Amino acid sequence: MLCRSTTSTAQVLQKAGYATGIFGKWHLGDEEPYQPHNRGFEEVFIHGAGGIGQAYDCSCADAPPNRENRYFDCVIRHNRQFVETKGFCTDVFFQQALGWIKKRKDQENPFFAYISTNAPHGPMIAPEPYKRPFLEAGYDENTAGRYGMIVNIDDNVGTLMQKMDDWKMWENTLLIFMADNGQASRSGQLNGKRVQHHAAGLKNGKGSPNEGGTRVPAFWRWKDVLPEGRD
Repeated sequence: MLCRSTTSTAQVLQKAGYATGIFGKWHLGDEEPYQPHNRGFEEVFIHGAGGIGQAYDCSCADAPPNRENRYFDCVIRHNRQFVETKGFCTDVFFQQALGWIKKRKDQENPFFAYISTNAPHGPMIAPEPYKRPFLEAGYDENTAGRYGMIVNIDDNVGTLMQKMDDWKMWENTLLIFMADNGQASRSGQLNGKRVQHHAAGLKNGKGSPNEGGTRVPAFWRWKDVLPEGRD
C-alpha cells in the first residue's frame, strides 16, 4: 500500500500539466483513498488487487469472470466503473493505452502513460499460439505459459514502438521499459528433466534480497537525446 503522504510520479507530472493514465496493475491499495484516481491518475484502467482473480474487497480482481477464466475476458475497473473486456489481459491493457495515447497526441497534450502488466506472473497462462511453440519444444505447461507471456509482452511493446514511429513521437517522448522484481519462476522442466530458468547469472529470484530478486532490466529510449548503447 502506498502511504497517502507519499507523492507519486503521476501527481508530480499532473501538477506540471501532463495528462496521466494507468493501464494494468496498481497493487498499491484497493480501498478508495488509495485508488490511482486519488494518486495523480486521471485515466484509470486497472484489474485491482495483486493479481487477477485474487480476493480483495473494493476491487474487481475477484469478480466471478476473473476467478473462472484467469487473464482472459477480464472485468476491469475503468474510471470507477466495472467493465467487461475481450481478449488476453496484456493485449487489452496495451490496446486501451494506445487508444488513450493517440488521443493525447492528437490533442497535443503532454502525457504520462503507465502500462503496468500483471504478466509474467503466476499462474503462468498465455494465449495458445504463444504457448504452443514451447510445448512443442518439450517444456512443461507452466514454463510454456511463462515464456508465452514474455513473448506476448515483447509483441505488444513492439506494437507500441511501431505506433510511436507511425505517429512521429520519438522527438519528444521518453520510453522506459522495466520490471518490478527478479524472476518469479526459477526452474521448469524440459523433456521431463528439471532445468533452471535464465537469470543472467544472478543468485535467486523474486522474494529474495539477493541480486536475482532485486536487480531488474531498465531500458530507456529517447531518440537523438539519449545515446545508443550507453550503460
